[in-house]
Amino acid sequence: MPNSLDVRSRAGQVTEALARDLLVRKPGDRLPTIADYARRFGAGNGSVDKALRALQEHGAVLVEARGHLGSFIVQSKPGLLWTASGGGPIVGALPRPNSIPFEGLVAGLVATFSRAGVPFTPMFVSGGRQRIAALAPGRVHFIVLSEVAAARVGMDHQVERVCTLFPESFYPSESIVVLSGAELADLEMADRIAIDRGSYDHEMLTLTQFGEREFVDVPYDLIPDRLADGSIDAAVWHRASRGTMTNAARWRLHEVATAATQAMLRAMTCAALLIRREDAATRAILEATIDPHLIEASQAEVRQGRYAPHW
Repeated sequence: MPNSLDVRSRAGQVTEALARDLLVRKPGDRLPTIADYARRFGAGNGSVDKALRALQEHGAVLVEARGHLGSFIVQSKPGLLWTASGGGPIVGALPRPNSIPFEGLVAGLVATFSRAGVPFTPMFVSGGRQRIAALAPGRVHFIVLSEVAAARVGMDHQVERVCTLFPESFYPSESIVVLSGAELADLEMADRIAIDRGSYDHEMLTLTQFGEREFVDVPYDLIPDRLADGSIDAAVWHRASRGTMTNAARWRLHEVATAATQAMLRAMTCAALLIRREDAATRAILEATIDPHLIEASQAEVRQGRYAPHW
């Protein structure tokens, strides 16, 4: 947005407030009157009128006056309204890009925000519980979880799902396995099982896969180290994680064994975007910006080695 919309001035503050209001409205909506906005913002009618004209001149919104019926939104550009509202970069808490699928997910989100002209900052946070902890106080605008984890946290937290992406956007089919040391051929011999309780997915998959065993709390990224030093015998693992891609000879990969685990995996393949329930502005910008087809294409480019990450 050009510098002529000076957010440090009183007029700029009115423009910010008006842009935030318009962001959550859709084409066809009838607007409050200038006088209504003035009372709401504690400003003069002239300041509101000037702010509305400025937003129209910069292409953020097109408003049509229809006589005694009032004024209606004809067209809006949420990206420009977000910028005019002083929202700053959209911050999303995402899984660490430590595997090709997660690299592709981040690449797709970077691409979709870039095409819409919306500033975006990815924040890499391991574990769904940690991402929820970042969302609740508003440190981030949205988070990404698996579809199963999203359904679980929606019951316990003041969050809601904005969208669910396509199958295999989060965990590709057959990407989840059990990792053990190379010498362990039979998982029935595994007594000490690593569990990362900071991750909804890892916790649910581990309990479903192993049932009653001795569980050892281990952060996901430290599982290979704990296997190497003998602290644990086995753990649920993402097949494409960097540790197994670069040190394959050190580990044995076992297919998940139980039907319940396989069913849970099928339900976990989709990524879901969640926001705080009361955050209407973020909902509006995400609904207008997120392009699942572009995200899918970016993931394919990463899988094929045709995308160089630049975050």
